[in-house]
Amino acid sequence: MDDMTDDEFQFYKEKLQSLVKQYLELDDEILALKKATKDRNNKKKELSVEILENMKTMEIDHMNVKNAKLVHKVSNCQKGINKQTLLSGLNNIFEGNDEEITKALDTILQSRENYTKESLKLVRPRIKKS
Repeated sequence: MDDMTDDEFQFYKEKLQSLVKQYLELDDEILALKKATKDRNNKKKELSVEILENMKTMEIDHMNVKNAKLVHKVSNCQKGINKQTLLSGLNNIFEGNDEEITKALDTILQSRENYTKESLKLVRPRIKKS
């Protein structure tokens, strides 16, 4: 900063102000688009529930629509692994040996990979809704 002339400083200051202004404008646009997306996703979810109910009632598995198909699909999924699930599973394996369970659980939880992520976040003051 000491090596910079007043003209260079002014140039970088104006450039920074312009970049920040663009950033804030984009952030406002993104915020509005996210709200609109959320509203549309909620409406789509409501419509999906109604469509599925009607398809079940009418015993329809799929419908042909404009250049596509609506399919009633049923999938069996497994929940993610959490600390409680691990503890329960380890309890079954080690048959109540609390010391071994704790040791295995600690080893598993501590061996998870950590990483650092850098980002720029705009923090806005909360506006109270009335």
